[in-house]
Amino acid sequence: LTKLGENKAFYACMCYENGTVVDDLFIYCFNNEHYMLVVNAGNIKKDLEWIKKHALGLDVDIIDRADQTAKLDLQGPNSEKILQKLTKVDLKNLKRFFFIEDKIDNIKTIISRTGYTGEDGFELYFDSKDANKIWNKLLSAGKQLGLKPIGLGARDTLRIESCYSLYGHELNNTITPL
Repeated sequence: LTKLGENKAFYACMCYENGTVVDDLFIYCFNNEHYMLVVNAGNIKKDLEWIKKHALGLDVDIIDRADQTAKLDLQGPNSEKILQKLTKVDLKNLKRFFFIEDKIDNIKTIISRTGYTGEDGFELYFDSKDANKIWNKLLSAGKQLGLKPIGLGARDTLRIESCYSLYGHELNNTITPL
């Protein structure tokens, strides 16, 4: 974490003591005292228990904001053109593994560009009460460019094509990252 600069994110694995994987995740650094961990939605409880267990005695605050936070991913060759319609930030300057805080339709949004699917694209984090509004804004902004909602199966296929490990397949509590 000490090598992770402000407004930067990286992909990592949380490992058990024997080297097998608790989960894969993204870590976002807002500053050297504020980080956001993005784990697999299906593993939140398990991951949070593991993190809390290993934080005992450390001077850290762990806050679970999963229920209050929504995430939508806009991936693919037209993602920059589509999202640029909704933000004043010049997305060409947002490099891979960096993020910014901005507003979409006056909704505070974290916009990251990790390419975690193997495609260029953006991950949007915002208050869960605004999920429908952001969803509809994205669909409207991308309509002319053929934007269509897809599921996790497409993400999984792209990750496999890019040789990215996927928790539950190439990573789990019996397999090491190596």
